[in-house]
Amino acid sequence: MKILIDARLYGLENTGIGRYLVELIDYLQKLDTENNYVILLRKKYFNELNLSKNWNKICTDFSVYGIVEQLKLPLLLIKEKPDISHFPHFNVPLFWFGKFIVTVHDLTMHNTGKAASNLPASVYFIKHLIYKYLFRNAINRSTKIIVPTNAVKSEIKSHYRIPENKIIITYEGINDVFTKTKPKSESIFNKFKLIKNNYLVYTGNAYPHKNLKRVIDALLYLKTEKDIVLYFVIVGKINKFMQNIINYAKEKEMDDYIITPGFVNDSELISIYVNSLAFIYPSMSEGFGLQGLEALACGTKLIASDIPVFREVYKDCAFYFDPMNHYSIANAIEKAISSEQKEGVKELLSLYSWRETAENTLKVYKALL
Repeated sequence: MKILIDARLYGLENTGIGRYLVELIDYLQKLDTENNYVILLRKKYFNELNLSKNWNKICTDFSVYGIVEQLKLPLLLIKEKPDISHFPHFNVPLFWFGKFIVTVHDLTMHNTGKAASNLPASVYFIKHLIYKYLFRNAINRSTKIIVPTNAVKSEIKSHYRIPENKIIITYEGINDVFTKTKPKSESIFNKFKLIKNNYLVYTGNAYPHKNLKRVIDALLYLKTEKDIVLYFVIVGKINKFMQNIINYAKEKEMDDYIITPGFVNDSELISIYVNSLAFIYPSMSEGFGLQGLEALACGTKLIASDIPVFREVYKDCAFYFDPMNHYSIANAIEKAISSEQKEGVKELLSLYSWRETAENTLKVYKALL
């Protein structure tokens, strides 16, 4: 069987989807020596990635999303003639009629509006319509849909009429690096001016649905009303959305308490996690919540929004709050300060393995033979 994987979003800088592709491809190589694989890679990783003998790679250095991929990908697929194609995102070529699987990580773009875009309103409206059309095309024409949680499955079913057996839940995993790497505390203390247990940490992008402004409101409340002073380390790409958070902190006179180191490597991230008071995940909409598990794997307390997906993934191992209420966020932070780590973390983490993610994905591939 010949399996083609669109891995143009491969790489940790591409956040959740990038991590998913890195881990999936790594473990599929270890698990499957029988089937033949072809992966599509951008130029950045084409020369860096060494593959097993039953794997081939094609440099497809054209942009993800847009008319170019819609024109070029079908031609490439026709040439390669895969038995199955696996697309890790909704941007499936409209003119590919072969058998394919699509991974839907979340439906956040269904629920966010213009505030989550840099585009002018008219352009955003058109692009959002195109997104909806491409998404519907992907899930309706796919042979199988892989999702990371039951919460995402339920959300898809609430929007579209999809047969129950078409959607496969495949939980994501935790890289061993988060349990085996020895933190280099002194280096991050000096580099980012941090003090142990005196800050909360969040990693990811700063889109409006991530709800970071309410964390700042909660920290301001704790500072002024409870005399509890904490810093907030926001790890992620410095862009318009991150700048909006920085500007909001300035408006609230909290900019001295916000630290934005930009993108950091796994070693630095682990050190930031280990020495924090807690990881905070204030998002109003997610598909899985991998960063919270990574933080728990480092022994870090977890403070999270009380939303269905987090209850499903984190179970009883987080301090939950109402994401719409900064007083509730402040209360959860206070509980994390005065409490020990939640019980059952080790058992929870054992449920999530990238190897198992790859095994379950391989089962989906083989079932389509």
